[in-house]
Amino acid sequence: ETSPGLDLDGPMVSVNLRQVSDAAKPILMACVSTWLRGVWGRGDGRRRIVVQEEAWHLLKSPTFAEMQQENFKLARQYGVQNIIVMHHLGDLKAAGDAGSRTAELAQNLLADAATRVLYHLDEGELHATAELLGLNRAHCRIIPKLYRASGLWLVGGRAFVVHHRLAPAPSSERWIVDTDGAMLGLGAERRRA
Repeated sequence: ETSPGLDLDGPMVSVNLRQVSDAAKPILMACVSTWLRGVWGRGDGRRRIVVQEEAWHLLKSPTFAEMQQENFKLARQYGVQNIIVMHHLGDLKAAGDAGSRTAELAQNLLADAATRVLYHLDEGELHATAELLGLNRAHCRIIPKLYRASGLWLVGGRAFVVHHRLAPAPSSERWIVDTDGAMLGLGAERRRA
């Protein structure tokens, strides 16, 4: 169902695909991408941030992957910042068969990303990630040693270790980033408390 009082011109719009079937996701995302391009093309001077969580799942659709490539290429023109979130860069391989157009488009999105943020990786995953991103030895030594809430930010040709901090309670935004709550059986209201 559509959320009551839906405001597609609001300061923040979230499209949750959790209950949408896998077969319908590419169709819905094609509609969302087309709508986004219409919003971006308004020329109203507003800067926008587009975040795609679990992007590997969406990139399995060749149509959606092509739309994303176009969105990335036009981002500066529209004043848009694209953020693609994946738990493992190896998930890009799930976007399509090796050598397929879809897999190529997914990997090109990675190449188009000006900023990459990496969190702790185990040694086994590090090799594949290093190969995909062209990481040097210093990067490869740091990544397995990163602790929770610390990441290696690769910005252009420079690298920074960044420690992410939350505001102290009671104004804490911890409930926003607490991904363990659902696993522990805590409801959203309890996590916010």
